[in-house]
Amino acid sequence: MDRLEEEGFCKVDRKNHLVFDSWGMGIVQFIDGYNPIFAPMRDGDRSMGQGFMPPRLPADFLTMDDEDAVQAYTAPDIDMPGAYTPIRDAVQKSAAVDRLVVAAGYSGVFERAYGLRSFEAFMMDLAAEPERAMRLMNVIADFKVEDAKRKVAMGVQIGHHGDDLATQIASFFSPDMFKDMFLPNIKRIFAVFKDADLPVAMHSCGNITAFIPDLIDAGLDLLEPVQPCMDLEYLKREFGRDLSFWGGIDTQELLPFAPPDKVREETRRVMRILGKNGGYIAGPSQEVMNDVPVANIIAMVETIREEQYNM
Repeated sequence: MDRLEEEGFCKVDRKNHLVFDSWGMGIVQFIDGYNPIFAPMRDGDRSMGQGFMPPRLPADFLTMDDEDAVQAYTAPDIDMPGAYTPIRDAVQKSAAVDRLVVAAGYSGVFERAYGLRSFEAFMMDLAAEPERAMRLMNVIADFKVEDAKRKVAMGVQIGHHGDDLATQIASFFSPDMFKDMFLPNIKRIFAVFKDADLPVAMHSCGNITAFIPDLIDAGLDLLEPVQPCMDLEYLKREFGRDLSFWGGIDTQELLPFAPPDKVREETRRVMRILGKNGGYIAGPSQEVMNDVPVANIIAMVETIREEQYNM
């Protein structure tokens, strides 16, 4: 963290355990997961950002109202020295060891927008101020398109985009809103990789079943991390000809709380559903957090190794 701060990629508020990234978002440290809690374009937060806001923003940004703040906001400098060195080095090394480098595209159009405006404010923008919402998402997508072009030029072998679009029950917005307000920018990002004849992977937590046909039409090849809040048998039956799946082994109830024998049984079941006739990367349905016993991690990994030879 100290090195990244010295190189200008973040600022650290050590007193409050916050890391401010190059977009101005504040992300809390020392807890599981990814938790943005400071939104630089939410009126109540901007006054907290003194000393931590990116220098490219106007001097009076902290005192602007929401509309002016969105209009004035610009994306980080994509050509900042050293920004792509880790990806370039990883791609070069991967050729020698036969490994696939996935240059992560997390904090996508939706996630970045609500991280900048706050979840509540951005959801209100979508409903009541759609032009404001689209202006911000276009700024983010423009950056993502240029980012994708640089990754393609470096020789990545797969495109990646990340946007959590749903809860465990249903999507955050209707299929019509998704098509009108989100899909066009997602298509622009996917197109960079598809034009380079690369497959595209997308991360989304939650039940995004309603969006999958449109994502396939946009060029999606691999969905991760498939979560069991969706019907795994339905996913494989309806979309298995077009999609590969990554994940599916439950991290909310199974891995933290079940005995190892149950973990083995469920891991085997998921692999046989999603892995039938290929097109599956076995793994958990989200990151493995601190509440998962080591014995259950071992049970999952051993079962994956055993089962792969039976598929």
